[in-house]
Amino acid sequence: MVNRKSVMRINLCESLRETMLKKPFEKITIKNICDEAGVIRATFYNHFDDKYDCLNAIVEMDMMDDFNENHDIDVNHIFKAIAENKAFYRIAYQVEGSISFKDMMIDNIALIIKEIFEQKRNNYLKNEFSDLFLARYYATLIELYVHEWIFSNDNLNFDRLKLLLSSSFFDFLK
Repeated sequence: MVNRKSVMRINLCESLRETMLKKPFEKITIKNICDEAGVIRATFYNHFDDKYDCLNAIVEMDMMDDFNENHDIDVNHIFKAIAENKAFYRIAYQVEGSISFKDMMIDNIALIIKEIFEQKRNNYLKNEFSDLFLARYYATLIELYVHEWIFSNDNLNFDRLKLLLSSSFFDFLK
């Protein structure tokens, strides 16, 4: 069940998303977001520290929206909302600041992968590499693929990404 606070948080995120489609992120003010949402500034600050925090919440919301509770290793859920909001993500990738949008993407993808590792990881290299390290490693690869896809005219190809993720460095050498 979604409570009122969650509904307002989602409303503010969607307001930022809509506003970013109309004007550059660096020119967006908290007032712009609040006007789009039809709320006062204090409401925004009850949910977010700043517009970067709100932008990160959009990424988190999009990434976690369809993450299934069985934690199946399936990247499709990560890309569903991105594919539906490609124009927004193309704009968002231009955001730099206290944290870049690229870093937001990596951090959020890593959280999902870390959760999967915590549930399903075997002992292979467990003493050498922590779940968090491996999650960030694979999240960086996935983010690179997403970035390339966002700025290309290609269709998102989950099978191609899965093949890449299952490959090792040595698979590419003669």
